[in-house]
Amino acid sequence: MAERLDIFDEGMNWLGSRTRAEVHREGLWHQTFQCWFVRRIGGEDYVYFQERHPSKEDFPGLLDITAAGHLSAGETVEDGAREIEEELGIAVPRSALAYGGCKPYRYARDGFVDNEFCHVHYYVYDGPDEAFRFRDGEVSALALLTLADARRVVRSEAYAASAIRLVPERGLREAMTVRWRDLVPHERRYYEAAFDEAERLLAAGART
Repeated sequence: MAERLDIFDEGMNWLGSRTRAEVHREGLWHQTFQCWFVRRIGGEDYVYFQERHPSKEDFPGLLDITAAGHLSAGETVEDGAREIEEELGIAVPRSALAYGGCKPYRYARDGFVDNEFCHVHYYVYDGPDEAFRFRDGEVSALALLTLADARRVVRSEAYAASAIRLVPERGLREAMTVRWRDLVPHERRYYEAAFDEAERLLAAGART
């Protein structure tokens, strides 16, 4: 049975539900859950990107939000936290997530139209990288960048950042290079706002 998503008008008023294929074909507004994993290591701020699996229909192999997915029809924003465990193999208490608000997002290319109300969350991760497990075929690796380098990548197509690529199941931890072309093409201002919020969250934690 095809997955159904709740649909909305631009004022976020509920209109009913449609199949996921219809939603993207017709550009209908729907909801997504997003969570950025961040951490502080040796006094420096870092952010995790997921590397989308090569089999993904959209943006295969590109780096994206740490964990994200659609909210199915009838699901609440809180229900979306399931995406973290499904994609990364880590159970995160909902109370540990910092909510960054709901952000409207638009993207269109080649008959694919994405109009989302994105519920953005942040999680300060302090566990071992070996704990991640990519179980559902959505993610092939994680990339760990400093927040400062992530900003530089977003601001300049020419900048090449050094990062760490992680595949815990294989015991793989290797150097990689990240450029703007390696990221899912969300709006630059989206990335900047996400990094700003992550920086504030980590700074607040450092003061406590």
